[in-house]
Amino acid sequence: MLLEKLFDNLALSVDAFATCGVSRGWRLTVPGLDWVVLHFVMQGDGVLRLPSGPAFPLPCYSLVVVPTRLQHDLECGREVSHSAKVGDGEPSDTPIPFYIAGSSGDMELMVACGRIHAIYGAGVDLFGQLHDVLVVDFSDSPEMRSTFETVLKEQRTGGPGSAAMMSALLSQCLVLMFRRLSELPHHKLAWLDALEDPRLARVIGEVLDRPEQPHSLEGLAELAGMSRSVFAKRFHEGFGRTPMDYVREVRLRGGARLLGQPDLSVDTIAARVGFASRSHFSKAFSEQFGRSPSEFRAQQNSPR
Repeated sequence: MLLEKLFDNLALSVDAFATCGVSRGWRLTVPGLDWVVLHFVMQGDGVLRLPSGPAFPLPCYSLVVVPTRLQHDLECGREVSHSAKVGDGEPSDTPIPFYIAGSSGDMELMVACGRIHAIYGAGVDLFGQLHDVLVVDFSDSPEMRSTFETVLKEQRTGGPGSAAMMSALLSQCLVLMFRRLSELPHHKLAWLDALEDPRLARVIGEVLDRPEQPHSLEGLAELAGMSRSVFAKRFHEGFGRTPMDYVREVRLRGGARLLGQPDLSVDTIAARVGFASRSHFSKAFSEQFGRSPSEFRAQQNSPR
C-alpha cells in the first residue's frame, strides 16, 4: 500500500499540553497519562527512563512516543541526584504550561509534550497497540530541525493562538516520523507493515468504504486471498484485534460521526453503518462509548 494512501485516510492531530525544562543533574517525572504522549526534544540531550529500569537516549531533534499510562522520567546529565514531578507546584502562566526541574536559568534539556490522536480511516488507533517507547532521531533532518526551532520560538514568545500553532507543528512532526519509519527495515509499528500488504489493505479499504455490508470472517479472508486461519492471524498481528472486532469498531465510529447530523434518525444511522436494528446498535454503542446514541448526540450538540 502506498504511503500516500495511508496519509489520505489518516485522522491525525497532536494537542500540545505542556513544555518541560530540565537542568543538568535533575529528573522530571511524567505520570502515566490516559493518552499516548509525544515528546519533542527541542534543545539539549537527555535520557528517558522507565521505572522498571530501561533507559532511552534522547538526542536533540528527536521524537519520542510513549504509550498510555506509562510513567517515565526525563533526565539531564550523567549523574542525576535531584527530582521533580509534573504537577508539583504551579506551572508557568503561559498558553502552554511550562514545568521545570531545576533552575529556570540553566535548563539544558527542553521538551515539548503533546497528546496524540492518530486514527486510520474509522477504526484503527495507530498507537493503541504500542507497548514500548519509540524514539526516532531527526538530527540529520534540516526540515525537522527548522520545525523544532519554530516550536521552541513559539514556546518562548507565546501569544494569541500559540497552543494551536504548537499543535499544528507537532502534528507535522508526527507525519515526518511516519515517513521516516516507513523507510526503516525494522520498527515497532506492526500496523505500518500491515497496511503495506495489499491483501490486508484491500480488506481495510472494503470495510471502510462499505461498513453496511454483511461482512464475515470467511468473506474478508476470501477478499484477502488467504485461508481463514492465516488471515485472522495476520490481521491480529498487524492491528491488535480480530477482523470482526475491527468491523464493529469501524461501524461504531462511523455511527458516532453520523450522529452529528441532526436530520438523520438513529434507525437510519444504525442501518447505514451495518446494524440490523436500532436496539443492537444502541447496545453496542453504549458499550463502546459509555452512553446511548441519543445521549451522545445531545452532548455533541450542547453549547460548549
